[in-house]
Order: sequence, then structure tokens, then C-alpha cells
Amino acid sequence: MGQPTAAYHKDLMREFIGDVMGGMPQCFYCVHQNPDKPNTCKAYPDAIPLEIVANEVDHHEAYEGDGGVVYQAKPGAESTTPDEEK
Repeated sequence: MGQPTAAYHKDLMREFIGDVMGGMPQCFYCVHQNPDKPNTCKAYPDAIPLEIVANEVDHHEAYEGDGGVVYQAKPGAESTTPDEEK
């Protein structure tokens, strides 16, 4: 049997995150996510609140401390809201 593929690892990680967190964090699909500093974004440059990362809050609406910057889907995102996980 060959080495596991990148797609296999991606699917395995999604399954794990889905089991632990109830789905991929909505931040994963947001254009405001900071790729150079984990768990930060344009709205929360120091740290994204756990409620948003854990999908307990849908950040399509303003949330305390976000300065009016809300979720905006990345082009071609697989999901646009936490409940639409594919």
C-alpha cells in the first residue's frame, strides 16, 4: 500500500475537527483570516474569540470587539457558514 495522500490527511483532519468542534471553524473560510498569525484576523488582530472559532457565534453579524469587520467568504470557499460544512 502506498503513502497516504494529502487529500486523505485533509479528510482525516476535517473528521477530527468535526468530532471535536462540531465542524471547521468559520474563520477557515473567511477572507479576513491572517495566514501569518494563527487565530487572528483583521477583526481580531490579537486573538479571535473562542466563541467564533468554536462556531458558537455566527460571525456574519457584528460581534463585540470586531470593529465592524465580519465574516466574508473566501472566493471558492467550501462553506459560507458554520452550518453549511460539506
